[in-house]
Amino acid sequence: MTGENRDSRVGAAIFLLIGIATLLVGAWQGWTTARFVQRASTATGHVVTATAHPAIEFRAAGGAVIRYRQNGMGARPVGTPVRLIYDPADPAGTATAGGFWQLWFPVLGPLLLGAAFVAVVVFGVGIRIRSSRY
Repeated sequence: MTGENRDSRVGAAIFLLIGIATLLVGAWQGWTTARFVQRASTATGHVVTATAHPAIEFRAAGGAVIRYRQNGMGARPVGTPVRLIYDPADPAGTATAGGFWQLWFPVLGPLLLGAAFVAVVVFGVGIRIRSSRY
């Protein structure tokens, strides 16, 4: 086997391992997100601070007023209603905006990235590991 051919196989193996690992992360995220959505309660909260990661306040099913910081939503005007989902066993620790992207991007991102890494290998794009030797 020539050095170039060996380097290409090593590169393909690395891409394949990264792709499979990333697909597994996406599958795990999908499974945990689906389980969360199945047991989650819904509420309507309101933005209480207009920052890039706004504080949102809502009343949980038990009557407690919960305030949490929402990541990845962007600034919204104070008072803006927000559809939320949360685990009734831990409303403050699990509350999140119930939009598609907030829930499913952590699943779709790794799945798409993993699929891209695997596709590079499957469709035979040449990958070479370059030696540090001159």
